[in-house]
Amino acid sequence: MTTDGDRRLLTRVVLRNYKSIKACNVAPSQVAFLVGPNGSGKSNFLDALRFVAESLRSSIDHALRDRGGINDVRRRSGGHPTHFGIRLEYRLNKHRGYYAFTVAAKPARGWEIRDERCEVWSLKGTPLRHHYHVSQGEVLRSSLPSPPRAHASRLYLVTVSGIIPGSCWHETAQTPRASWPTWLDGPHVQAPD
Repeated sequence: MTTDGDRRLLTRVVLRNYKSIKACNVAPSQVAFLVGPNGSGKSNFLDALRFVAESLRSSIDHALRDRGGINDVRRRSGGHPTHFGIRLEYRLNKHRGYYAFTVAAKPARGWEIRDERCEVWSLKGTPLRHHYHVSQGEVLRSSLPSPPRAHASRLYLVTVSGIIPGSCWHETAQTPRASWPTWLDGPHVQAPD
């Protein structure tokens, strides 16, 4: 629990082109209800959260196959987007952060993790930050001194989760945001200066 009594783990969920959801930016309250007419995306919103959990627990390939493949997960529309993205913002005790990734379709029902980012920083005191940014299977930035190799077909959080006790992360400079896809950035999460 945080010092202000806010017990939420997830403070914001942002979805882009996930199944029937074109764009969604939700800051759930401590008690949240999903209400809406049939076909409005309630089940797909919850499925996006399950998708993240399954992708981290087993593999993103397994999570996609369970849903019929990339073409059934990305939003169907006239322009037929070739990617979908999920961003989760969270609070854990005295820290906050976000985890986000974008999956892009490739020919012949293929796919790749186009972009993946994770940042954690302290709510109070020193701005100790732990972070990484992976783009198309290449680690662009990381607070790990020797980050492991990334793969475009595996979430990097799975790769680093077994090797990152709190002491492994090191203080680093702020990550430049100029190259971020615009939906990953925004006013809802600002790292401390």
